Amino acid sequence: MKKDNCKLSFITLNHYYPWGGSEELWKRTALMAVSNAISVEAHVFEISRNHNKVSDLINAGVNMHFRKNDTGVYGRLLKKLKLQSLNSKGIENYWGRHLQSQDTLYVISSGTTFDCVGFPSLFEHLASGNMRYVYVSQHNPEHEPLKGPAIQKAITIFQNAERVYFVSERNLKVAEHQLACHITNAEIIFNPSPESVNKAADYPLGEEQLRMASVARLETGNKGQDLLLQVLALPNWSQRNFILSFYGSGPDEEYLKELVLYYNLQDKVRFAGHVEDVREIWAKNHVLVMPSFTEGTPLALLEAMSFKRAAVVTDVGGNAEWITDGLNGFVAAAPAPGLLETALENMWNKKGSLQEMGLKAFDAFKTKYPGDAVSFFYDKIMSL
Repeated sequence: MKKDNCKLSFITLNHYYPWGGSEELWKRTALMAVSNAISVEAHVFEISRNHNKVSDLINAGVNMHFRKNDTGVYGRLLKKLKLQSLNSKGIENYWGRHLQSQDTLYVISSGTTFDCVGFPSLFEHLASGNMRYVYVSQHNPEHEPLKGPAIQKAITIFQNAERVYFVSERNLKVAEHQLACHITNAEIIFNPSPESVNKAADYPLGEEQLRMASVARLETGNKGQDLLLQVLALPNWSQRNFILSFYGSGPDEEYLKELVLYYNLQDKVRFAGHVEDVREIWAKNHVLVMPSFTEGTPLALLEAMSFKRAAVVTDVGGNAEWITDGLNGFVAAAPAPGLLETALENMWNKKGSLQEMGLKAFDAFKTKYPGDAVSFFYDKIMSL
């Protein structure tokens, strides 16, 4: 792209929450583009209008556009069944009003790989106008296969894209399996690390109590916190000296609190809420535990590694691309109670080595992670 006439338009397909970790890459890339005198616009849902991250974009000079949310129960059911796009019932002309430039590169960010199938009017409009776009997949559920016409729709959307970006090799390979074809224009990118990474958060020493941190949205269907509680309720953990702290918020917080009572873990489990500065987390905790059912490459894992902490993870998404079992953490072969129990048992038996393993996690992070993930992505799209 030539800088003197290029324009960038960022479109998020996230309509579930006002903001999420999947939004950080496009948001920071938009800010970088504005700082380089690039004309930038962004399209988000109304649910995000009052979020402070949106205010950051507006204050920086990004031209923001807000799309209506289809929040009715009937509409959500239809979307879940893939029978209606989010831009139906008279809203579909939004794209015709706002997306008209062939001089613009449209950067489309999705929470999950095949969110695109739920937005047929967007991609039909881009194709009809020969408009250029790239597609960013932030995570790919491994056990939600596409069926019937949706497979060809996704293939067409990917083939028409300049690039399809994934945040892990595993997510890419799973997508190719789901589509039964190679995605020849795919590339791997990275999500940005927090601004506080590489600042001091010394390993907590002199404590006999093992302190575990679970850092994720409290959403058991994806993040598996209920699975973790199930394992920690087993008899071999009842006499052990540990504290598990859940960091984050989400729709399943009350359910998890009920599970803590059900399993009689109230003396062992704490709910610490959302913490803005991750240094506060790693100043108190020895190890990250992520019992996820599905992932892209979780920011919480990269954060923990950057703060020299080992991790216990399940082998989903990009987790095993960063954690080597027994070297810089522990990998459960799948998100199942027995397998997670084995990984946690191995961690407990080597808890005296966690600080050393955290140093190895940091070495792996430095080796694999680009110095600036935002610049890495920005340079890729600006070179198209």
